[in-house]
Amino acid sequence: MSDKIVTKDAAHSDELLSAVESTLKHHNLRLKPGQDLAQVVDALSAKGVKLTAENGYLSASQTTAGMEHAAHVNKIFEGFAKTEPDRFFPRDVTGVTCRDQLDQAGKVKFIAEQGLPAWEALPQTAPREVTVVLDKSKLTRAQYLSLDRTTRAQLSGQWGPEAIGRVMARTK
Repeated sequence: MSDKIVTKDAAHSDELLSAVESTLKHHNLRLKPGQDLAQVVDALSAKGVKLTAENGYLSASQTTAGMEHAAHVNKIFEGFAKTEPDRFFPRDVTGVTCRDQLDQAGKVKFIAEQGLPAWEALPQTAPREVTVVLDKSKLTRAQYLSLDRTTRAQLSGQWGPEAIGRVMARTK
């Protein structure tokens, strides 16, 4: 038995997606991996913005109180970039803390503004925040050793050598 193949039309026209792409480019908004133009259109539609493409240009309207009103495309996209910044690579590279937060254009801008030594000093990925629960029956050796020296000394004094020995023997 073979699988049944179901086809469906594209949700958005090529003209609309091309106009959205052009608008994003004009606003220096570069989509992160995993994002695509159709998702941008869908997200804006979910916010009540209706996008249309006319002669290669993007038009926007919003419905409020049952009335459809024209909206400024630039205000729509700038507001979208502010409310959903995780969809885009940053335009301002001053707050960047690691290399993987930037695309090629961002890397070039970072190096031009802050220099190659600053780029080389950036870690490849941002440090992850790890929560260590200070429970002597569950704390592992790796978690204990990740603590600062002062905290380890305090725990050693509170828990005693037997408990610290059990922690140091625990790998999982």
